[in-house]
Amino acid sequence: MMSLLGALGLLLVTVAWAALSLIPAFRELLRPTDVAPLTMVGRDNADIARFARHFREWVMAASPLAAGGGNGPEGAGEIRSGPVPGPGQVLYVPASSDPEPLRSLPPSSRDQVVVLQGPAELEGGENFAQELWAKAEFAGGRGATYRAILGERSVSLGPRSLVLRWLHSVGVLTVGDGSHLYGRTSSEREIHLGRSIGFDRLGAPAIVVGSGTPASMPLMAEGLTKLELGDPHDSRLTTHDFP
Repeated sequence: MMSLLGALGLLLVTVAWAALSLIPAFRELLRPTDVAPLTMVGRDNADIARFARHFREWVMAASPLAAGGGNGPEGAGEIRSGPVPGPGQVLYVPASSDPEPLRSLPPSSRDQVVVLQGPAELEGGENFAQELWAKAEFAGGRGATYRAILGERSVSLGPRSLVLRWLHSVGVLTVGDGSHLYGRTSSEREIHLGRSIGFDRLGAPAIVVGSGTPASMPLMAEGLTKLELGDPHDSRLTTHDFP
């Protein structure tokens, strides 16, 4: 009799011990709490132009050169550098009436944030380790590498271009054949992709695939002022170190 009671007691203790792990499930069954839909991700995560907007605000808040544009009497024809928070520098290139094309970049510009105040057409092969801000029409050449691009008007990338982080164009964005666009790529008007384009994320009211030069977009030949940065040792090109 005693052995039977002992075995029954041991069985009850075992069942009670095992039931401890089921208490949360029983409570949820009696009083459900996980019945509401999951909270959606923040609006910024769905905003494909978020990086470009924050970059614009960051540069403009960092230096009055960005807001002033360098196009006034004091800044006409001068290439200036100014400090921005962070490990790099910012190079401001004002709009110019010089018809000579932009053939070479100063070696220091590779590690600078470049702000182009006027239209530009590059020959290709450039390597921008920091962001590029084009305030007018911008056309990149073949085989160029960009960290990120913000274009306030139209942006055209040459064949086999590479964008490492993000690209946003207020105007039409045209991407040449064989290019690769990492991160977020967006346009407020249209995106025209050439052949064999690799990309991570696209956003635009209209996306055209298979043509790198849409007929609706004027080419960079007429009405485009080309820029010349000049000699890398030009005294007008000043350098400011960052803390």
